[in-house]
Amino acid sequence: MRRNYWTAGAGSSGRDDRIAQVGVSNMTGIFRRMLRKATAKHNQHRNDAIGALHRSWGYIYASQIIGDYFEFGVHQGNSLVASFYAFEHFRKFLNFRQDSPTDSGSLNEYKAFKAVFFGMDSFCGMPENNEGDLVHTKSFQTSLDLVSAACARAGLVRPQIQLIPGLFSDTARTLIDHPKRRPAAGLGRGFARSWQWQVRRQPDGVSWARVSTSSPRVISAYAYGATIRGRNGNWLAIPVEGAVPLRDGWGRVPMSPVEVEARFNQDLQFVRFPGGRTAGLVMTLVRAQSGRGWRTATPGRVAQGRQAERVLMFVLVRQVQVARRLDLPRAIAETLAAFPDVLARELP
Repeated sequence: MRRNYWTAGAGSSGRDDRIAQVGVSNMTGIFRRMLRKATAKHNQHRNDAIGALHRSWGYIYASQIIGDYFEFGVHQGNSLVASFYAFEHFRKFLNFRQDSPTDSGSLNEYKAFKAVFFGMDSFCGMPENNEGDLVHTKSFQTSLDLVSAACARAGLVRPQIQLIPGLFSDTARTLIDHPKRRPAAGLGRGFARSWQWQVRRQPDGVSWARVSTSSPRVISAYAYGATIRGRNGNWLAIPVEGAVPLRDGWGRVPMSPVEVEARFNQDLQFVRFPGGRTAGLVMTLVRAQSGRGWRTATPGRVAQGRQAERVLMFVLVRQVQVARRLDLPRAIAETLAAFPDVLARELP
């Protein structure tokens, strides 16, 4: 005889039994989700799709890659939720270190990064096909409401989740047309992050969208060209690729002259090039044993037979010309043309 812990008294009604069963089912679902979150870190060693997703997010965070997640064919949303759990696992790991004195610059910026998860599916099963039993017509049945509910239970809600119904041939354009996902024309991820956009619906039913930027002068320089000069007539220092080390935790940002002097524990030497319009900053260094990069020319390293060389670290110029690389009128026209679809997709 089944004992019911969800109702009081010995004579529980059939309705009470149904309530108890629903309560047990809900608690089971809650415990399962808690278990999946708690064990997310162990997915690193799984030899399946979930393990591959977890390792992929680990690489993305280690490399500080900005981007969003697209999944074509979400079925009931299990892998979509698993990917979100992996994303949250690594994001919480970084945020746990938020008070570390070594965290600065782009690393602190990256902590604020929050990926958007795009789930694309017909949400009505497989279309007409002749593939056989495995993916026969109407197999993999699901619904938009079912996947939305599964994501919501995991904490993945709008605007961080975007579920787009339709066949791949219809939804693939989202990769190109979505204003948030457009590439920055090779101008760097910082340039792409300088754009913000909002979509709102007012109480009177009027909808609007706004695009703004936090770097108008940078965008103007790339759109129309510009001349950059050093302050107070000073030189501009351009790091030599392969010679100047990269800043720790800053992605691919090279060190400044002051940081280079601190790294190698010696002063940079000023050398004027013929003509007088350009100059350089050099150091005496030895090659690293790996053959990549440079090391301080200590007596011990020189005694090992490693040749001390004068290495050009920075090229000094009085001014640089920024070429026009951004077609701003075209970008504005394409964004305006996409607004109707964006409004329809983003607003509930």
